[in-house]
Amino acid sequence: MDCSDFDGPGFDGPGFDGFGEASVGEVDLVTLAELCCALAPDDLDEPTNPFLIALCREPDGIAFVLMGEISHEELRDVVVPPPTAIALVLLCSGWMAPMREAGPSSPLERPSRHPERRRVFAATLIGGAFEVVSVVRVDGSPDPLIMPGPAIGRVPDALERCWLRGFLEAAWNRHDR
Repeated sequence: MDCSDFDGPGFDGPGFDGFGEASVGEVDLVTLAELCCALAPDDLDEPTNPFLIALCREPDGIAFVLMGEISHEELRDVVVPPPTAIALVLLCSGWMAPMREAGPSSPLERPSRHPERRRVFAATLIGGAFEVVSVVRVDGSPDPLIMPGPAIGRVPDALERCWLRGFLEAAWNRHDR
């Protein structure tokens, strides 16, 4: 697939031209997340639907397989990554707000309802041995936030379940032979 023509729904920005040819070994998830975050629309006030991409190892290099718009429930419960996938990328917009400690009398507040909320565009990736990386572009901030390591929330949880389903599917298929 020629990734220079990438134009997912609602995403305008640079393509992936040249990336696949440059890396046929292990993929640097932070670099990939930064590249994907560059696809954020200029206007973060306009929400975008989550869009899933699989990075797949092909005989001639790395291919980007556009899996399309996806709901959280589909990602969490239904989607199985392609058997050659080495990483999954989920692009989406949302809200970010300061967090406070949750307790029995003070449940966590939804970021979209917080008075100090800000619009964000996130590229969240999972690959390898369940390594998760997020890069978040915050409306009004010039530089994206890079968040490697364990992540908390619905998006990383759904990506982890989907990634696990890929491992289980592969194991099941090997067992069936």
